Amino acid sequence: LPGAATLLCLVDVLHAFAIEEKGDVFKRMACPSFLMFDNAAYLADMTFELPCNCKPEEVSSVVWYFQKDMGSHKTTVLTDFAGTVVVDSGHIHTGSNVLKRFSIRMFSLIVFRAQVTDSGHYLCGTKQGDFFYAYDVDVQPTKDITVAFVDRGQHVQDDYTKKLFSLFTTFWDWTRCDRCGVRGEQRRIGLCYVQSAQLHPRYRTAVPNVTSCGSRAVPARFQHPVHLRTPEVAIRSCLTPCLKEKAPEEGVLSISNVIAKLGEKPWLPRVPVQFHQ
Repeated sequence: LPGAATLLCLVDVLHAFAIEEKGDVFKRMACPSFLMFDNAAYLADMTFELPCNCKPEEVSSVVWYFQKDMGSHKTTVLTDFAGTVVVDSGHIHTGSNVLKRFSIRMFSLIVFRAQVTDSGHYLCGTKQGDFFYAYDVDVQPTKDITVAFVDRGQHVQDDYTKKLFSLFTTFWDWTRCDRCGVRGEQRRIGLCYVQSAQLHPRYRTAVPNVTSCGSRAVPARFQHPVHLRTPEVAIRSCLTPCLKEKAPEEGVLSISNVIAKLGEKPWLPRVPVQFHQ
């Protein structure tokens, strides 16, 4: 009985921590008076999470909406109006409809194995249609992706510059070496970005006048040359030693396993998840 009571306390503590942590975010961040779209870019087949960064204190549940283009009359509702949609990530197939590949947890929207067709506007709001926060999501294709093997002297794509805009690649950090004790590989994903003073002002970006190439902020007249540039991946060899794990003291392992299990997010698949900051 004492052990069971301890486990129940751990569950309550973890759940309360998650609720309190999310509540603090809402207290720190006021909703914008004019709805803006935060730019976020991903590579196809990735899983990404979009937090609803603000909401009125009296709102206890949110509804997520998907809209392909601004002003479009076709809007997809991504919820069961209770915020309790659960997806078994082990049964998600590439190319399936987004309605079968999403989940909502703690007001955040999670889209599994994102497809290029998932690009568009994602809005967090209420079932009455009041919107609090919005994203401009750009899912870039893996088809025709440019690959550069650094060890062979191959180079990534050069920047492309015109009078009114320029195209370049923004690279993520190198992945960890995929093997230890023997020669392995590291990869670095690069996504296409555009810099221009002509971007739509309603879209918010981390760097002024810079957004991802598939963003709705890019003027239509730039889109043909922009679409010709593909994402890329750089690959290099690596060698890292295998670390020996120190065996925990007797009795410590079981309780740490319990805490780790309780702290897991069961709705996340065993693939990297990109959290929008």
